[in-house]
Amino acid sequence: MTHTDLDLLQTYLDGDLSADQEAAVEARLRGEPALADALVRLSREEAILTEWGSAAVAAAIPFAIPVQAMRSRRRFLAIGGSVAAAVLLFGLFALSRPGKEHFRTVAKLEDVQGEVFIVPETGEPYPARSGESVRYGQGLRTQGEGSYAVLAYPDASRLELGADTSIRMQKQEKPGKKVHLEQGIVAAEVARQPDDWPMIVTTPHAVARIHENRSSFASAAGETRIESEKGKIQLTRKSDGRSIDVPTGWYAVAAEANDSFAPKELPKQVTVPRAVLPEMGGPVACAVYSPDSLALAVGCHDGTIKLYDANSFALRQVIAAHKRPVKALTYARVGNLLASGADDRVVKLWDATTGAELHQLKGYKHCVDALAFSPNGGLLATGGGASKMAELRLWDMATRGEIQLPKEHANAITAVAFSSDGRTLASAGKDNLVKLYDVEKREVRHTLTGHGRHVNTLAFQPFGKLLATGGKDRSVKL
Repeated sequence: MTHTDLDLLQTYLDGDLSADQEAAVEARLRGEPALADALVRLSREEAILTEWGSAAVAAAIPFAIPVQAMRSRRRFLAIGGSVAAAVLLFGLFALSRPGKEHFRTVAKLEDVQGEVFIVPETGEPYPARSGESVRYGQGLRTQGEGSYAVLAYPDASRLELGADTSIRMQKQEKPGKKVHLEQGIVAAEVARQPDDWPMIVTTPHAVARIHENRSSFASAAGETRIESEKGKIQLTRKSDGRSIDVPTGWYAVAAEANDSFAPKELPKQVTVPRAVLPEMGGPVACAVYSPDSLALAVGCHDGTIKLYDANSFALRQVIAAHKRPVKALTYARVGNLLASGADDRVVKLWDATTGAELHQLKGYKHCVDALAFSPNGGLLATGGGASKMAELRLWDMATRGEIQLPKEHANAITAVAFSSDGRTLASAGKDNLVKLYDVEKREVRHTLTGHGRHVNTLAFQPFGKLLATGGKDRSVKL
């Protein structure tokens, strides 16, 4: 046993190590009986050990260890102690730390989906597992589409992290919960907190104090938006220290430079649907109304297309369309055509009335994720691909032949759309770009930049010159 190890154990008992340093010490204690014996000698004499053991049973654990008893021991206190006693001490001690560490806030991961990482104070992030604890000072990060995590506290408070979200469990000198939302979206359900110890949620732009509430927080570049679904939130803007109350059914935006800092009423939420269409066979990736608004086509995970009456919502027909999930559907405004794209790398054309298959467009190397007919129905644009592989194609519906377009995108195509006059084709990709093609000349007229991440959706103004683009950077640009 070295003096360095003894100093380390004393610092551990005093609660002055970081969460990661504590974890390293505890790992050694489990594997080094001599070190565990030294912890016994440093922490208490035999009488105190007996007293704490009795208190643990009476209180049914967890319990608080007397701080002064911990800190009054000399480093070379000469008492006996078996390895078994040392292991018992460590097991009890791990449940409740002395001093300021008594106020450690620990939550457990109730659910983990996709790529989720625990981010230590020092060192590299590592994959998180359901049931794992997130400790005081550690961070939690979801990464990529479909990533999601639920963090549950012992008092039934919960934090739900959306995709591409980062939080950190902050340290406090008194009881309570404190979380810093670095970026992303968090839905919070906070159980009743003590009057003097509200839950605190901080972001780069604001500080929120919550006693009992159900709310959501969205933090992006330049601002934080807070919506209170149930209960009041006290919100302080960091830029000037101004505070406001955000009541139930209201929201507020805190920005670095924004004179308008006041609660505003949320739009009315509709929670009861007009109809529910069941039995989709799994996740639904696409749905589209017919041009006459009389039919609704739904692309299903089992490869079928289901056609519903748009007024009665009765199921008209089930088309066994593809061998893999249907990813895209589009109706032609003229010509009675319905096109479908799927994971089986085929685009199919259907008679929109009878559901009869008319033609297959083949030659794709990857799944087809996007479809769009030109306004007159004469052209069909398709998009898809994979990492570093874009598949943008244009088809002549009269000849069923492909029209070559220049290969401008560096990554998969996620959306395609025609302008209302049919002269411009817009394509969006995972390269964060939007390309505007001159349909007649078959060349790129403009490249639109500005999105920080993948562009997922496109929509032209029906009778105007605006194009809306939406991306994973949580922005919509016109």
